[in-house]
Amino acid sequence: MGMMMFWNGEMVPADAPVVGADSRAFRYGDGFFDTFRTRHGRPLFWDAHWHRIQQSARFLHLRLPSGLTSQALMLKTEELCSANGADHAMVRLQVWRSGRGLYRPETDDSDWALQCNPLESPEFVLNDKGLMVGLHTACPVPPAPLGSHKTLNALPYVLAGIHCREKGWDDALLLDSDGRITEATSSNIILLKDRELLTPDLSKGGLPGIMRTQVMALARAAGYQVSVGSVTDREMKWADECLLTNSVHGIRWVLAFGQKRYFHRDAERFVKELNRLAQFS
Repeated sequence: MGMMMFWNGEMVPADAPVVGADSRAFRYGDGFFDTFRTRHGRPLFWDAHWHRIQQSARFLHLRLPSGLTSQALMLKTEELCSANGADHAMVRLQVWRSGRGLYRPETDDSDWALQCNPLESPEFVLNDKGLMVGLHTACPVPPAPLGSHKTLNALPYVLAGIHCREKGWDDALLLDSDGRITEATSSNIILLKDRELLTPDLSKGGLPGIMRTQVMALARAAGYQVSVGSVTDREMKWADECLLTNSVHGIRWVLAFGQKRYFHRDAERFVKELNRLAQFS
């Protein structure tokens, strides 16, 4: 049996054609998504993810189905992981506006889909080989508040991904509307030096990631000076470590940005602490 997914609460084959040409997700990108990691079928840092799901639904004026509660979604996630033989997985929830209409929609009701991809390890694992990253300047991320949500329009990140492919990089760093470095294609950026932590100010664009928040809290608890501010080429050269954080990978360390080279001493400590926190999240 092939992989399965949930579509509006019904389990169907993962390759089922559930979205037609008139879907507002297809026509207008009228919706949002959220991705999270599971361990033994249980979503990690779930309260934070559910809060973000609710925030995005409110911002886009989408009514979540009455049956799509926090508890119900957790149970559906566990059921889906079990059906796909995935003890540990990357899970993606996608929500989009139902009905038709042009830019003025007919309804604020929503459809939803839940998909999962198996992961090998129950724990966050730091990458052995550091990442090579570069700067993508052709298309800045959307400004806040739109850029603070995972909408179904991800063209700036797609274009950055194409740039990565052309340059042979592992990831690209994107700019906000003021021309400052704000995030990577699917991760937040954290810079470390001498017990100081600096992460980009996201008020001009960029997603305030859940793992970014967790690492900042761990750093404060460990006595680091934690700052949110402007990140440019100068700050990238100042740092001893450059970390990319997201909910699926946890932390990945960067080896090189142009001619700059980084270490990963603190990254190893933070990954251990994240795995400790994940047991109780």
